[in-house]
Amino acid sequence: MTSEQILRLVLSLPADSPFFEAAFHDEPWKWPPTLPERLHVGLFDPAFGWHLSRSHASEGMTLPAQDWPQDWPPEIRRAHRHLLDRDEEDDNLALAQALHLPQNLAERDLMWALLICRDASFEMIADVFNYEVDVVRLVDTLFWNFRDRKHEPLYVAQVLNGPQAGAALPERGERNPELKLVRLACRTGEAKIVLAAAGMSPFPEESMTQLLADQIEQDLLVQAAAGGLESRARALVHKYLLPHVTPEQSEEVDPLEALGISQDEFLAYRRDDIERQLRLQADSGPGK
Repeated sequence: MTSEQILRLVLSLPADSPFFEAAFHDEPWKWPPTLPERLHVGLFDPAFGWHLSRSHASEGMTLPAQDWPQDWPPEIRRAHRHLLDRDEEDDNLALAQALHLPQNLAERDLMWALLICRDASFEMIADVFNYEVDVVRLVDTLFWNFRDRKHEPLYVAQVLNGPQAGAALPERGERNPELKLVRLACRTGEAKIVLAAAGMSPFPEESMTQLLADQIEQDLLVQAAAGGLESRARALVHKYLLPHVTPEQSEEVDPLEALGISQDEFLAYRRDDIERQLRLQADSGPGK
């Protein structure tokens, strides 16, 4: 779900909604929550769909009516129906839910990481786990809303770093504080590197070493191009990546042109690099 969709849904909830009661259960001094507090807890909850469905179902309540054409996403209605009526079987939803139990954190973290990767389709992820594609889509919508919001640096930084507002929601405290595979996926965006780190790579160790070397080379090139002639990174580019360039020629050579990278490719990569730097700064902030 996009932030715009979530914003409309959160605004449609009354202040005394079961969702907010669960979110602020351990913070009674915030009750009733203000509008900014309600918006924050909804907008920065990657499992908003699941928490909303469960909070209403646990109280035996239906989901609030929505004015057409706005409606609850079908996955949220499906989860609410499943939780409200335990006699209604939904094997795929039960499997997506089980993936987020404490004993399954390794599998959960791997799926979360793959959902971040640019080159991992729902079908590819389903093949890795031997699940139906429907299970992956349920995880994406209900438990790990990342793909639709991956271009929001503040959201990405918050969901990757510790408790959020509303952390009292059940299951939030169960998440692995390290999330190493997830952070690796954010840095590289490549499923093959994530799978290798998880010990599931189909590639030999030598191939993975080359992949990591290529990643380091690209990072070094970007830093050199952004840092000017005097940068340490640029000196390393000339020393190791352009061995045919003499010292006298070094100040006249553009690393981008020498390595055959277009300006558009550089700018696209630089935008990704800026977002990674924002996330790394958030990682190293106070209390991290």
